[in-house]
Amino acid sequence: MRRREFITLMKIAVIVVSTLTAANLTCNAKGATIPVVNTIQCSAFKKMPDGTWYVEGPTTFRIGTFKKTTFTQQSIGPGFFTFGKVDLYKVLEGKCGAHSRASNR
Repeated sequence: MRRREFITLMKIAVIVVSTLTAANLTCNAKGATIPVVNTIQCSAFKKMPDGTWYVEGPTTFRIGTFKKTTFTQQSIGPGFFTFGKVDLYKVLEGKCGAHSRASNR
């Protein structure tokens, strides 16, 4: 490979890496999350007036690589429960948020 070709390839590589890094930072800044495979049944969770989720339970579900997770009589807020780097609250908001209605306990 000639020196000129090598320099051209290096410039292209720098541009690609810079673009991907900028795209990743933009997604993180907006709070975007990658969809997580889960078996959560939205009907088991209630959105509370204070913004937390509540599960009367028991309900068992899979989330990401975690299998057979069971919750009973539990409040779930941002950062309360994480599975790996996956925040259960964010998954519930993404999957069930539009289908929920706040209820009083």
